[in-house]
Amino acid sequence: MAAKFPNAPKWLESQADIIETHSPRLIKEGYSWLNIYQSATEDRVREHAKEQSIRCWVQAFKSAPNKQYKDVSRKVLNSLEVDIDAIAARQRFSQMLCFSIA
Repeated sequence: MAAKFPNAPKWLESQADIIETHSPRLIKEGYSWLNIYQSATEDRVREHAKEQSIRCWVQAFKSAPNKQYKDVSRKVLNSLEVDIDAIAARQRFSQMLCFSIA
């Protein structure tokens, strides 16, 4: 309803579609932030939306119940210039260091 107002942001139109999907909450939230990032014109709004989108998609990747969700998360993160595989590798390396020191 609010998306029909004259000065409503473009991203608002897709929010109902996202909310109605049967995807996990993090996926919905990630797509919402991604849509805001892609359609916002103000730099400050775009930067905040990108940060929030990355936060959601990294969490979604880490908690993915199956390969399909991991692949979707990886693809979106790559589009946001985030190499989740490199991040995961660094985290595994850090954990190995902690265990070897203990």
